[in-house]
Amino acid sequence: MKSLEQSTKPTIESVFKAAPIGIGVVSQRVITAANQHLCEITGYTCEELIGQNSRLLYATDEEYEYVGSEKYAQIAKLGIGSVETIIRRKDGSLMDALLKSTPINPHDLKSGVTFTMMDISHQKNAEKLRQEYIFFLDKLREITNSALQCLTMDEMMLTLSNQMGELVGADGCYLTLWDESTQTIVPIAAYGHLNETYTQVVMHSEETTMTRSVLDAGHALVAEDVHHSPYITPRVASLFPTKSMLGLPLIAGCKKLGAILISFNQPHTFTQQEIVYGEMAAAQIALAIEKTRLFELAKNQAVALENKVEQQSNDLDIVMGSTVAREVRMAELKKVIRQLRAQLLAAGMTPAADDPLNSNNPTLA
Repeated sequence: MKSLEQSTKPTIESVFKAAPIGIGVVSQRVITAANQHLCEITGYTCEELIGQNSRLLYATDEEYEYVGSEKYAQIAKLGIGSVETIIRRKDGSLMDALLKSTPINPHDLKSGVTFTMMDISHQKNAEKLRQEYIFFLDKLREITNSALQCLTMDEMMLTLSNQMGELVGADGCYLTLWDESTQTIVPIAAYGHLNETYTQVVMHSEETTMTRSVLDAGHALVAEDVHHSPYITPRVASLFPTKSMLGLPLIAGCKKLGAILISFNQPHTFTQQEIVYGEMAAAQIALAIEKTRLFELAKNQAVALENKVEQQSNDLDIVMGSTVAREVRMAELKKVIRQLRAQLLAAGMTPAADDPLNSNNPTLA
């Protein structure tokens, strides 16, 4: 047995050095061995780790107690324990880690328990981003469906501003429409402080506004300080209780529709994820707005056509009524003329050649 231990010792030491994961040994939760990778991912030297209670590596007492009870319960049942936890590095930063442990001697845990530690922060973060993305898509789908169920453009824009503001957790969300014919901006709906007065805000055509800026740029723009930004004039900035703003253009195809303005009342640094998600939402909302605009246009045209047809029908009824009345009066007149002519003939009087009572007169035909 001794020769076996001596022959395997170099192999174990080689594995300790070469393994791309942290490996250590604890006895009664005191660290008795640690490889170089364990030191690298925790930030400690081997000298700083060995002899220390493993509590040193955990973020909280609760996490330390949980790992101990869960891991050793699994070892007792399965011979191996596996648990995810949060490790605190020497510099204070936190790391998501997967710990796996197995006893050197299953019958005597005091002889030591070998454990491996893998940094799974990247995987956990990727999963978190995936879940956030799924949540965002689900909420965006709900927002779009709710908007499309609105009966009017004004109702739709108010719904969009409220739900977009709640989706991103902003203090304000302002929606504007762009009037291409007059080259002017129309404040249409708001979520937050100005929800009741935003439509009364006056934008001068010569002023630089976030709406005009994002429509000219064709992509999202960030003003981390709206009072010192090339995208918005000081006068316009003073109209809002805003410190930071994200402008999102509403463009369907090549048609400029307006903008979504996401605002925060305190300084806010917009992340790349917030900007990308915002642009995705704006593109979807622009399509919904254009669809509603075209539907309203078609509906108004249909109503106008229906009114025109109804008016023409009424005019035709009037004309037809006049024609029928004239024919009735002419028939009565012809009857009277024939009676008068018969009386003249009976009296021996002959109508003149151009007499309208002459039977050859076309008016009697």
